[in-house]
Amino acid sequence: MKLSSSATAISADAAIAAAKADTRNTWIDLTPEEVAGFSQALAPITDAYVKQVGGDEVLARMQGR
Repeated sequence: MKLSSSATAISADAAIAAAKADTRNTWIDLTPEEVAGFSQALAPITDAYVKQVGGDEVLARMQGR
């Protein structure tokens, strides 16, 4: 079954809301600058994994490209 982008986003939003509501979790919202730094730090790891598994197309879709 293939979900539409909007259905996927709604499902993701619901999962995030549930995670935030669960008192056993700690949720930290990052600033845009923190997100950029985190993404930059993980880029070499992500790139190596994507290359290893042949996931270029999947990663591009996840990143909205």
